[in-house]
Formats: sequence, structure tokens, C-alpha cells
Amino acid sequence: MTKPFSLRFLLATSISSLALILIALATWTIGQAGARRVEAEIGASMRLQADQMQDKLDRALFRRYREIGIAARMLPFVRDGGREDGVRIWFDELRESNANYAWIGVTDPNGTVTAATDQGSVGQNASSQSWFVAAAKGEAFGELSDGVLPSRGSPGRSPASGRPVYISAPIFNASGISTGVVGAILDWGWVDEVKESLFGNAVNGRTEELIILNTAGHVLIGPSELAGTTLKLKSVDAALRGGNHFASEQWPDGGTYVTGYARSDGYADFAGLGWIVLVRQDSEQALAPVRALQRQTLTWGAFLAGLAAIAAWLLAHQISTPLLRLANTADAVRRDPDIPIPPIHAYAEAATLSKSLDSMVTELKLRQRALASLNETLEAQVVERTAELARQNSALVVAREEAEEATAAKSRFLAAASHDLRQPLHAMNLFARALSRRVAGDEATRLVSQLEASLSSLKEMFDALLNVSRLDAGLIEVNAGSVAVPVFMERIATGFRAEASHRGLKFTCRTVDAEIVTDPVLLETILRNLLSNALKFTKRGGIVFSARRDGGRLAFDVFDTGAGIDPNRQARIFQEFERSKEHATGANDGLGLGLSIVRRYARMLGIELRLVSRPGRGTRFTLLIPIVSMASESRSADAHARPSQLALLSGARVAIVDDDPQIVAAMERELTDRGCTALTFKSIHDAREQLGNGLAIDAAVVDFDLGEGVTGPTLLAAVEKKRGGAVFALILTGGTDATTLKTVMQTGRPWLTKPADPDSVAQALASLLSQVKPMS
Repeated sequence: MTKPFSLRFLLATSISSLALILIALATWTIGQAGARRVEAEIGASMRLQADQMQDKLDRALFRRYREIGIAARMLPFVRDGGREDGVRIWFDELRESNANYAWIGVTDPNGTVTAATDQGSVGQNASSQSWFVAAAKGEAFGELSDGVLPSRGSPGRSPASGRPVYISAPIFNASGISTGVVGAILDWGWVDEVKESLFGNAVNGRTEELIILNTAGHVLIGPSELAGTTLKLKSVDAALRGGNHFASEQWPDGGTYVTGYARSDGYADFAGLGWIVLVRQDSEQALAPVRALQRQTLTWGAFLAGLAAIAAWLLAHQISTPLLRLANTADAVRRDPDIPIPPIHAYAEAATLSKSLDSMVTELKLRQRALASLNETLEAQVVERTAELARQNSALVVAREEAEEATAAKSRFLAAASHDLRQPLHAMNLFARALSRRVAGDEATRLVSQLEASLSSLKEMFDALLNVSRLDAGLIEVNAGSVAVPVFMERIATGFRAEASHRGLKFTCRTVDAEIVTDPVLLETILRNLLSNALKFTKRGGIVFSARRDGGRLAFDVFDTGAGIDPNRQARIFQEFERSKEHATGANDGLGLGLSIVRRYARMLGIELRLVSRPGRGTRFTLLIPIVSMASESRSADAHARPSQLALLSGARVAIVDDDPQIVAAMERELTDRGCTALTFKSIHDAREQLGNGLAIDAAVVDFDLGEGVTGPTLLAAVEKKRGGAVFALILTGGTDATTLKTVMQTGRPWLTKPADPDSVAQALASLLSQVKPMS
């Protein structure tokens, strides 16, 4: 195990480290601020020098430009009489007075040089020279782009990468007729003069560098490594746009320079050459004083941090010594409780700690004695408490047995209540359907329709409770089969389309030609629950029931334009008895079991269930199921043919066996309305006798609980044994407890729970009759 650091070491290290960090941070901050400030000051100086340089260049050129202009106006008088010697003498004098002129000459109107400072150029034709062509249009200046007049050599001094500068002007006589052109080529020494006037004679001792570029970015004057190159810099681009500032940027040689820049903008009526003047200084040299200050500050900071470390070490010693003394004493007390705690007066906190430790040790001693005294009576208390716990356990056993008996009684009561409530509700459904076929008039029809809607809501509640009971009892098994999607969806949509229209809502069904393998009954229950919820909670707009392909799966979507579901409630709506805060429209709210059943059925079928909802905009439920193949036409045709089985009911002899006279009467009326011959009996004993003696029937509707301990399956078994043949029967049950449902399922006969929808009863009977007398 690693030995921990001492408090003295930790305090000294922390204080000295903090001091060093603060000093380093302050040094860096001051250095950065100083560097930025110095850079700004140097940049401003560079910019000022560049601006002064371009101004001096423009002024120097302006003076030459004005001299050549004056010469052009004076030459008509000097040349009067055709004497060119006087002109040459004047030019020589002008050149002697200003050594910046490399060559001065005058031509006749055809461009032939008639007098010049260089006799070798007299008689040469300059009509194609740029300075002559430009002067023919007025006074001109610029870089000589096509060389100079043929003579003994290039006039004057010129940089290796630049072109000579010319100034020229036309000559007019008193009549305003052009008599020639006067031109001058300048020696580049004038630039050196301007540079010396700005930077002084000790240019070589300075760290600034002057660079002059033409409008194309070509270096005219500058360091030898830049001669003849073209610079592509942000400062050059800014200067070409008329900028006059400075920048810190990287140059082609890889170095970073503070660069001031300015562009020639002329002087007085002289427009200038538009050259770019750059004055640069290496950033490292420029910021060298700041870096030196940073190093000095850091050195002194390190020295001060060392002093702080020594002071911290001494201070930590003063703080830790009393604490170490107390710690050693506390460790000794652990071995010998009688050792006294020494008083500490080094500083207030240590004094308080020593007093507190002494009080704590004293209190611990007192408690130890109290515990020793308490231990003497502990065994007696344990025996007494054990006896008390035994008595309490006996009482708990009795209470648990009473609770279990109460729970069983409650379950029996709920099962009986469910059975007793389902019986009259089943009869009411049948009577209401019979009544709907017999009433006329809008009001009567509406009232019957409302009655059927109320009964349907009650049936939905009982069905939801039944489904939950079946799920809890594990009685639902998945019976997978092929499902043709178009026919399957149309059968579901038919009833909902009519209900939506009745409520003034739009119902849209979009399908795809595909086939899936799943349990059609469970899937239909899921979709009907979702569509029923959509209708309940949609007040305006409509519902879309659609199928689409999603990769290798088929997606069923149920979308409504209802109130939507708050995001905080979306995870809870799948819980049992969770109901929406929005009141249902046109129906009872239900028990809050529909979505719980949807989720549990979806898990059984391996279906992915998705929910997307936006409050105030609507809700979309999506079921994702693997696709098998394209649906065949034969399957669609078979599915469409199922409703025609109802024709088998016409003329069929159907026996009704139930111990509730109301249900018998209601079922008799329902079957008679569908064209059946309904056979009823005075009692269960009468039914057993007549059916067992061979009463001719095609099918039977038999209640599960017939009273007096007789069940529908046992009655049918006795009748079949006596008749010597099978009896096709549909079993109806009002009991939804696990035992009843298991018994019904084990018979292998078709069955429905009460209250059963009349159409469902008719469809089940038609299916039975199709086995007795198949359709042609």
C-alpha cells in the first residue's frame, strides 16, 4: 500500500505550484498583450514609412513631370530659327542640374530625334516608342515597356527587375500644331535619393526593408532574393484596392514579417505610377524586446516561486506539527484509552480540535461503561423480544390466511358479477339489432343507433377485460397463417369508414399488394384497437389507415388528426387502465386497456410498435411486420368470398340452448331475422331429450354455463353419445375466468364470449354450416 503524502508536503507543494502557475500565467498574459501592442506600434510605423515613401516618390516624379511639361511649352521659342544646338545645350544643362535624368531628347512630328543629351540617339526614329506614342495623346509618364532608343546602352541605372521610367509631352507651335515630342528617361538613382531622405544614411544598420512593386506585383526594388519575383500577399492585394495599413503575414521565404503598405496615389495634378510601397520588419526582431521582458519576468517569477515554496514549507510545518501531535496521540488512545489528550495552543483551529478530541474520548469512555452495563440485561431482553416476535408471526399467519380468503372471495364475486352482467348485455345486443331492423323514421333510427353504440362501448370494455384475463392466464396462442394485405385491410376498414362518415370525419385506406405471415385474428385485434382509439379522440380532420413497404418489412400506419399525446405521457399510455385526459368523442372513454392489449399482442407476434405524436397535431402508430411475397389473386378472391357464406343461414335449423329466457328470446329473434329456423326448448332437460332423440338440426348455439352444474360441453357430449354422431355447435360463455376459458378452448369447438356481436355470431354459424353443407 502506498504511503500517503504528509500534510506539510501537500501544503508546500500546493502553494508553490499555485504561485508558479499564477506567475507563468501573468507572464504569458502580459507578454501576449505587450506583443500585440508592440506589433501594432511597429505596424503603424511601417505603414507611416510606406505612406511617406510613396508620397516622396510621387513628389519627386511630379517635379520631373512639371520640368518636362515646362520644356515642352518653352521649346517652340528655343527652337525658333531651326537651331537644334541650343536645344541640346539646354538639355545638357537640365541634366547637369539634376542627375536623375538618364536621357532627354526632342523629336520632330514624325518621331525623328532632332536633339538629345546623347548624340548617338540623334537621327534615330522613336515613333514606335511607348513614350512617343503616349505623348502624342498628351503629357504622359510610365514604365518604358519597349526598351529605349538605340544608343550606346541602356540609359542610367536601372534595377535588374524593373523598367526605366519615362516622362514625355507634346510640343505645339503658336498655331496649336504639333511640332514634335519632348521626352526624358529617369535614372533609378532618384529612388535611392528618396529612400535616403526617408530612412537616412544608415539604412544598412536598420532592420526595416523597403520593397517597391509595380501594379502587377512585380518587385522593382527590394532584397536580392526578391528581385524579379512577383509577390502574392494579402498586403499587396489590400494596397491594390487602395488600402493604407499594416499586416503581420508570412512571406514566400517562410518568415513572418510586420508589413506596412501604401500605394502611390499621385500628387497635385500628377496621377502617379500606382506603385506599391512595402516596408517590412521581421516579427522576431520586432518583438525581441517583448520576448526578453517575458524571459526576465519568468526568471524572476521562478525565483519568487522558490521563495514562496520555502515560505510554504515553513508555514506548513507550523500548521502540521500540532495536527501530527494530535494524530499520534489519537493513535495511542486506540491502544490505551487512559492516555490523556494534550492541549494545543499553536493556533485557534488546533486548540479547538484538541478540545473536541478530548471531549470525544471522554464521551466514548462513558458510553463504553454504559454499554457494559446494558450488556448485562441484553439476554433477558432478547428472550422477551423473541417471544413477542413469535406472537406477532402467529398473528401475521392468521392475517395472511384471512387476506387470501378475502382475495379468493373477491375473485369469485368478480367472476360471478362478470358472468351475470354479460348475460343481460348479450341479450340487449341481440334485441337492439332486431329492433334496428324494425324501426322507421329518423328519430327512432337515431335512438336505436345510439343504443347500439352504447352497447358496443360496453362490449368493448368487457372484451378488453376478457383479453387481459386471457393474456394473464396464458390462454392465447399464436396461430400464424398467410394474410393477403389488400383484402385484410378492406375488411377492417369497411366498418370504420362508415363510422367515420357518421361522425363527419374523413377515412382514407391505402393498401399495397403484399402477403404477410402472422396470426390474422390477433393482428386484426391490434389494428381495430388502434383505429377505434383514433376515432374516439379525433374531433375534426380524419384518419388514415395505410400499408407501405419499409425495406423488407410491411408497415401498417394508423394516423389521426386528433389532440395528440403529451411527450411526458407517451411511455405510460401502454399501461393498463391508463386513460387519456382528452375526453373521447362520440363514445365511452373505455377502461384504458386497449393500448395495453395492443402492446402485449404485438410482443407475442414479434411486431415492432412505434409511436409518433405531436400535441395539437395528431398521432401515428406504426406496426412493422416482415413481408413474405406479393399477394396472389386467388387469395384475394377467396377472402372476398367469405362474406357470401352468410347465405348458408337462410333456411338452416339452429337449436338454441341457454338457461336465460331473455337470451333465448333475443337469439331466436336474431336468427329468425336472418332466415333461420330457430328451435327452442322448455328447459335444459327438454333440450337434452329432444336433441338426444334425433331432433333434426343443422347447428346449435349453446351456453357454457347451463346451471345446476351442467355445462354446454358436457351437454353436447351426452347428446352426441346418444345420437351417435357429431353436433356442430357454437359455444357462448359469460364466464371469463381462467378455468372457464381453458375448458372452452380444450373442447376444440368455436366459441365466443358474451356479449357477442350479432354479426360475429352469424359469421361463426355460417362457418359451421359450411362444414355441414358446403357451398356450391
